[in-house]
Amino acid sequence: MGGEDYKILMDHAQEDFQTVAILYDGRSGSVFVQSLLDNHPQVSVFPATVLIGGGSGISFDDFWDLHQTDDNVELANAFCNAFGTAFDSRQDNTWCRLDALGPDMNEAISVDIESFKRCLCGLLQDSRIDRRTFFLAVHVAYELARGRDPHAMRILVHALHVPDKRVRDFFDDFPDTKILLMTRNPLETHAAVFRHTMRRHEIEHGPEFISRPEVIACSWSCVQHAFEYPFHILSACDPEQVRAIRLEDLHLESEIVIHNICEWIGIEFDEVLLKSTFDGRLWWGDSTIAPKNWFSKAPPPPTWRDAFFDHDLIWLEFL
Repeated sequence: MGGEDYKILMDHAQEDFQTVAILYDGRSGSVFVQSLLDNHPQVSVFPATVLIGGGSGISFDDFWDLHQTDDNVELANAFCNAFGTAFDSRQDNTWCRLDALGPDMNEAISVDIESFKRCLCGLLQDSRIDRRTFFLAVHVAYELARGRDPHAMRILVHALHVPDKRVRDFFDDFPDTKILLMTRNPLETHAAVFRHTMRRHEIEHGPEFISRPEVIACSWSCVQHAFEYPFHILSACDPEQVRAIRLEDLHLESEIVIHNICEWIGIEFDEVLLKSTFDGRLWWGDSTIAPKNWFSKAPPPPTWRDAFFDHDLIWLEFL
C-alpha cells in the first residue's frame, strides 16, 4: 500500500465516519452492546475497555496528553506499548476475559503490531497530527492490521463507558457523535456495581469493610450515577444525540432493539449483531461474573437484595 492509498483512507475516515460513543449508567451492559457491534463489517471498534485503560492502563485521552508529538514513529511505538492488550490479549489487563475468547474460552486477540505500526505511520505521513486525526488513524490502522476493509466502514464506535469529562473532550473533536446510553433497573445496577467491586478487589465482609477505599469509591459512584454522569452527557451534546437502551429490553427483545440501533446509527442489519464477540471471537463477559454468551429470553429473578445490608434494604424500600 502506497502513500496515495493511505491518503484516500484518511480522507474517507475524516469525511465519512460517523462516530458513536457507548456510555453506561453503572453496570448496565455497555461492554455487552459493544461486543454485539464488534464484528459488523461497517463498524470499527477497539475491544472492550482497552482504550479507556481497562483495569490498570491509561485512557486514550491520557495517552494523548502524555505523547503529543509530530513524530509518527514515536507515536506508533508508544501507542502499542500503552495498549498492548489490543494486539495480544493474553496479557489482558481489562478484567473483560479477553484472554478467554472463543467457544472453548482458549483463544485470544492477536494483531500484528509491526503491520499496525507500518499502516499508522503511512496514514499519518504528511498530516498535521492532532488528537482527532490520531484517533481516526489508529482505528484505520487497526482494521488494516486485522485484515479488514476500512473502505467499507461507516461507523467508528468509541466505548467511553464512563460518562465523565472525557465525553466533553470527545465531542470537542467529534461534535456530531451519537450516544448509545446503556441503562437498567437502578437497583440492579447499583447491586452489580457493588458485587463487581467486591470481586475485583477480593474484599470480604469484616470489621474494616466499610472503611476500605474501594467500598467508599463504590458508594460514591452511586451518587455520580444520579447527578454527575447526566451532567457530563448533557453538557457535551444535545439530548437528540442520545438514545437510551435498557439492558432488559436488549435481552428480551434483542432483534427489535438491534434493528433500532442499526437504523439510528446508520448501518445495515447483519446476523453477526446477534453474537457477542471481540475480534470476531465469542466473548463470555467480564471476569467478575459467571461466563455467559447469549441473550436471556426470560426476565431474570431480582438479585439486588442479596447485595445490600439490612439497613440499606429498609432505605431502598422506603425510596
